Amino acid sequence: SVYLAEKAPVYVDLSVKDPAGFEVELPASAITYNDSSDVRVELSIPNVKAWTAETPNLYTVTARLLVDGKAVEEYTAKVGFREVAIDGTELKINGSPVKLRGVNWININPTGGYSFDYESDKESLLLLKQANVNMIRTSHFPQYRDILALCDEIGLYVELEMGPMITTKWAECWFERYDSLVNEKYAPWWEAIYSESVEKGRSFASVIYYSTGNESDWGANMAMGTDYVKAADPSRPTKYAWGYSPPEGYVDIFSAHYKDLPTVSDKPVIWDEYAHLYTNDQGRLEKDPSLREQYGNAIKEKFEKIWENDWIIGGAIWQAR
Repeated sequence: SVYLAEKAPVYVDLSVKDPAGFEVELPASAITYNDSSDVRVELSIPNVKAWTAETPNLYTVTARLLVDGKAVEEYTAKVGFREVAIDGTELKINGSPVKLRGVNWININPTGGYSFDYESDKESLLLLKQANVNMIRTSHFPQYRDILALCDEIGLYVELEMGPMITTKWAECWFERYDSLVNEKYAPWWEAIYSESVEKGRSFASVIYYSTGNESDWGANMAMGTDYVKAADPSRPTKYAWGYSPPEGYVDIFSAHYKDLPTVSDKPVIWDEYAHLYTNDQGRLEKDPSLREQYGNAIKEKFEKIWENDWIIGGAIWQAR
């Protein structure tokens, strides 16, 4: 944001370097601010090298704020260029269908427990990348910006989940959560969740679609939030985990959990939770140690189903840390 006082106009000078570090010639490189209204500039990058998880090409964009010809502030960001599209029952990145070999990823580290620690989180994601994972689902909350930037850098697709989770009347202890879903007085709270998530995620190439909630009922506040997401960032599809609750038109990707995989769908299907239990429930392992040996077979069987059906765009194992 630029706030003008007495001096106007001011200028923002833009420069772009390609993934190899060479300067990109721009048709125009200066943005003029005459007042405090928003300014939108569209620039064409010639012969762009597209971003994918396999080719995480990033351009370096630098913006310098000039007042009286002097730079008073400078901001640099890495950006990737890619297009996400739904084509029938396929999810396409830059025109090519993809299969998402994903995990449900949760921040945890050996010394800090459930906490954000960049070095530990980075090590976790690099290990997943080495294991042929190409996607993380941020279950069940948005990730911090450094993680999204890292996914841009190393090449991981991201399903950005926005936070609402088990907002339901399934059990008496959750009635208050359900009230927040349908009660108008909570609408500003929901709007803040969705708007902050979009503002955080929209500039990262790795974020390929949004999830507006997890295992909840449906209500007016979630509908309002989903409408906002679609209007604020129409470049990305939306889904809701899992897919039976939203009315028609509120999701672009159908979400299935565990046994609830449909046999046919008119939308792309993401099996965004499968192969549960064996990674985080030590009690079950103690009762049946053979579960550890059989876990790989469970993943193999389920991913073969994903691979063989074009309308299943991928899946996310529950869970990775």
